[in-house]
Amino acid sequence: MKKIFLFTLLFCLLQGIQAQELIKARIVIDDITRVALSVNFEDYPDIVDGLNIIEVEPGTTVTISAREGCRLISVTGSSDQGTTWEEFIVEQKICEIRYYSDYNETYTVVSARNQEVQNAQCTLMVDDASKIKVTRKASQTEEPVTDGENIIKFDPASETELVISPTGKPIYKITVDGKDITDAAAYSYTVTIADGTKIEVQANYPDVMCPVHIVLEGNGATDFITGADIDGVPSYDFKSPEFAVKAGTELKLYANTNEWEVQECFINDQKAVFSNPFVTIITAETTIRISVQKYASFLMSITIDDPSRINVFRGYHYNGDKIDLKAGKNDVEIMRNTPIVSLVPADGCFIESCLIDDYNYSREELQTSPVKIGQLTDGSELSITSGIIVRDQQATVYLHNLSQAADFFKMLRADNSVVADLKEGYNQLLYYPYDNTFTVETGGPVQAYLYLNEKRIAPKYPESPNYAVDFQPNDVLKVFFGDEPAKYKVTFEVEGGLPLLVTRDKTIVVEDWEKGFDALQGTQISIGTHLDVLLNITVNGKAQTPAGGECRITIEADTHIVVTATGGSGISSSPEMQETPGAIYNAQGVLMLQNATSADIERLPKGIYFKDGRKILRN
Repeated sequence: MKKIFLFTLLFCLLQGIQAQELIKARIVIDDITRVALSVNFEDYPDIVDGLNIIEVEPGTTVTISAREGCRLISVTGSSDQGTTWEEFIVEQKICEIRYYSDYNETYTVVSARNQEVQNAQCTLMVDDASKIKVTRKASQTEEPVTDGENIIKFDPASETELVISPTGKPIYKITVDGKDITDAAAYSYTVTIADGTKIEVQANYPDVMCPVHIVLEGNGATDFITGADIDGVPSYDFKSPEFAVKAGTELKLYANTNEWEVQECFINDQKAVFSNPFVTIITAETTIRISVQKYASFLMSITIDDPSRINVFRGYHYNGDKIDLKAGKNDVEIMRNTPIVSLVPADGCFIESCLIDDYNYSREELQTSPVKIGQLTDGSELSITSGIIVRDQQATVYLHNLSQAADFFKMLRADNSVVADLKEGYNQLLYYPYDNTFTVETGGPVQAYLYLNEKRIAPKYPESPNYAVDFQPNDVLKVFFGDEPAKYKVTFEVEGGLPLLVTRDKTIVVEDWEKGFDALQGTQISIGTHLDVLLNITVNGKAQTPAGGECRITIEADTHIVVTATGGSGISSSPEMQETPGAIYNAQGVLMLQNATSADIERLPKGIYFKDGRKILRN
């Protein structure tokens, strides 16, 4: 009984503490048909005319809002000490009060119906109402207007400004009480109104032709304007003395701001800000006067071995200012305000070296296009040598469970180009030395494990999904997605003296196979012989059927291989494969022949070669 009493007392104390923490929001409303309340943005319907006391928690927002067709005139706060203040009302509609502590303040709301206070009016005449928008600035509400005369009622105490803006092209002409306030540089007009104000808007432009005079002043200024558009359509007679456009036309002028600097720009003697392209609406006869000064330039030399291989741009490459060069030394004019040239290799080409004055660009700096050569000065000497990309070296990429990360896996060369068409299993990778360093992006929902020549490699930095790989000829990169691969033992038991040819991962010749070796799961090995014999091979006690003189085995467990000779005329590669023309690589992954036929293969020196990822033996 005592425990129950203590529990009840504690519960009552906690309830009392919670009750003390609540804040009493005191709000006096003049008319609840004009005013609504919400607490933490949820409607609070239980309000009355006069004083409303609402208990709220600290941090609560009470929103006072005007109902449809009504407005808030004022929300006045007052304290016990007689201090008063005005709360901010948003667009005559909303006032938010946030409560953090109970200071016993009271807020008094004064409201009105719009029609009760809108006892003044102005007149708006417009020829085409579809081309303008009229907004009451105080409430940010749009006023509907129609062609012809519109009577707009407003509150002279709080709605003394209208914003008139076009829905498309700028307004042609606007007058207020007979005064023309049209401004060629204006877009919207904020008009102060009083009872009886008359506004006239001519949105449509008159159907007349307006002469346009483009006056260019300065050194070589006649070449400054390079093109013009009339309402988005190119014009080719903008330099003609008879050049004219219809009133209301958008004129757009394109300029060569790479070589000229604009000093002044005027439209009909009114100063304007020049931007490229320069856009203006023609409303009457117009003179556009532009004063320019050509940027100072300097000469440098560019020596290049083959300009068809490397595109050289003055400044930044995206501006398209390509420099015409010939093989050898070229004197080139560079703009002093942008002392830069950019180098972009042509398709299938690369930058072998780049020397600017005393600085020799590193291989890493030359691998990603464009190469920007900056801080050029008078007499700078740039020397460029180039090459044609020949991917004649071979490596192998093995992918396991690629489907688990197919949308995340990507392999990039040093120039950020993507190695395409990589698939599950073994892939032949052709490259040239400057493709290194490759970036392998894994990511995705599963872990990736990467091995280069059977050795685990680490990502670029801890927890990164990206790896850096430099290939040497005949290297094998293996990427496993999901589970970490198992490593298995491969051992041999061979009839005495029988010389085997053992390869792994399609291209790697295993020299000391007799000792056995470790192999990651999924590794493919093949077994053949130099001799003209047939082989009897068992793997973990199971007989194998050699194809084309070779036995191919995929390692999925510890593997013991027994090999004996059975006699007969065996061969070490299939004739069908030799008859099909293709690229031939030596055991080091170096390209020996392109489109080689069987006759070409017969002329090769004795040794081991590879075609389409398969081994060919020349005895």
